[in-house]
Amino acid sequence: MMGAVLFDLDNTLVNFIETKQRCISSAVLAMSRVGLKMNPIGMERVIYQIYEREGIEYPYIFNEFLKTVSGEVGKRLLEAAVGAYRTEKARTFRAYYGTQDVLRALSVLGFKLAIVTDAPSVKAWRRICGAGLSRYFDAVVTRDDAGTTKDNGKPFEIALEILGIGPSEAVAVGDRIERDIIGGKRAGLTTVLARYGCSALHYEESPDYIIDDIRELTNILESPQAMEGNC
Repeated sequence: MMGAVLFDLDNTLVNFIETKQRCISSAVLAMSRVGLKMNPIGMERVIYQIYEREGIEYPYIFNEFLKTVSGEVGKRLLEAAVGAYRTEKARTFRAYYGTQDVLRALSVLGFKLAIVTDAPSVKAWRRICGAGLSRYFDAVVTRDDAGTTKDNGKPFEIALEILGIGPSEAVAVGDRIERDIIGGKRAGLTTVLARYGCSALHYEESPDYIIDDIRELTNILESPQAMEGNC
């Protein structure tokens, strides 16, 4: 039996992309209501273009959006967007169904648990605490902690060192092939693809296991043969 499970955060434990999409839609509607004369579909398109250029964690998305579409950052529009975004985030941000049950079960089985994420430290901890997950983890390694992203394997190595577990005794679980699976393999871990959060259709690197629901993970860790032939 493995000694540790290293989880990705976004789209593995929490549904980050769906929440982001709902928040953006709410912000767009709020700006329309207070007077921005622009097609909502076009507004969302510009916002996602900015995210594509600046990164999905870009903190000044509405400032940049308003400068792009109107040449200035109007306070009424900005506050409407930010307020609607935050309200929707507080309302919808949750862990995937069954996540806490799985984490409790793994803890009872004696696994050490960690989060390894490419999110900045402050945002990662907001999501972890907001989803009510902080009490389950023995270690959290963010991009700020590691000083690099997961694709080179270093963040996984840092987490294992904190846990006092060797790579042959650990599993990496995540939705990103290029970061969670490739990075996990480079660090010597068994890898599990959280396909329920994965947008990739083809994989350059094959995970050791694939799950379509986080609740399948317990069976893999208790009885690895239960998933033979499914990956």
